[in-house]
Amino acid sequence: MNFWKPLLALGVLSALCGCSTPKIAKLPPKPVQYRVDPALGKLPLRFTAQKESLTATTADGRKLCFQKGILVFQDCRICLPEEITLSADGVYSTGARSLQLLRALVQNPEGRHFGRLILVDPGHGDHALGAKGKTLLEKDLNLSLSQAIVTTLCERGFVARLSRSDDRFLTLEERVKMAKDYDVFISVHHNGSESPKSYGLETYAPDTPRDQQPESFLLAFMVQRNMVRATKELDRGVKTARFYVLEHTKIPAILIEAGFVTNPEEERKLNDGIRRQKIADAVADALVSFYQKTNAKEKKL
Repeated sequence: MNFWKPLLALGVLSALCGCSTPKIAKLPPKPVQYRVDPALGKLPLRFTAQKESLTATTADGRKLCFQKGILVFQDCRICLPEEITLSADGVYSTGARSLQLLRALVQNPEGRHFGRLILVDPGHGDHALGAKGKTLLEKDLNLSLSQAIVTTLCERGFVARLSRSDDRFLTLEERVKMAKDYDVFISVHHNGSESPKSYGLETYAPDTPRDQQPESFLLAFMVQRNMVRATKELDRGVKTARFYVLEHTKIPAILIEAGFVTNPEEERKLNDGIRRQKIADAVADALVSFYQKTNAKEKKL
């Protein structure tokens, strides 16, 4: 056990000299460098990222302030489709739809329609087939056209949603209940008739007088005019009706009849992607014009 003697002697010597085991000093934590992810960085904006806030400046000096899911721009509160989130390592990011809206906003900063909440409601679904053609069902056409309308609206800077995104059935009451959280309600249908010769486009506004009826009628006019101009098809006019979804919503509401499934010649057109996009563009253009010409109120967030 003689090998313990040198160690014991070293311990005694250390005690006599007042020495102690050296401690390794802890380095202070590296400060977080707040920044935006590459997708946000591609926008033509100059970002200032901090722990509690993210701001951006346009090339001409206008500021955008982000507060969770809300964007404040020129004293206007805009609801983003997806929140801008902050990761643990200090990186701000968001989803593709919000990037799309921000890009549109920077390109057209005077647009009063940005961030407006639009509910697009494909009529029928599941066992409620709607009008029947030789090969097509109305419920399927309604969904396809509604999807195109929502995509186009989002590209223009709206926040658009579908009431149903698949082949499910919603009651009329459920559709109206959804609409209370939106700025505008658009019900999408395709027509049917006992006569196979009936054809053309028509748009409906509420029949019963209420607060939003004049605005609904104006929007119906704009959509109908644009659809007819875009497709060069028969104009069956802007009409009023006491459809449940129009009568019971508290916001501007319209119902589109985008052609007759029961007309063999028109049925062939209804499933054409080019025509479908023309209708979607017509609706989106009408909504942009609608917000330029009216004092339609935004939803309080």
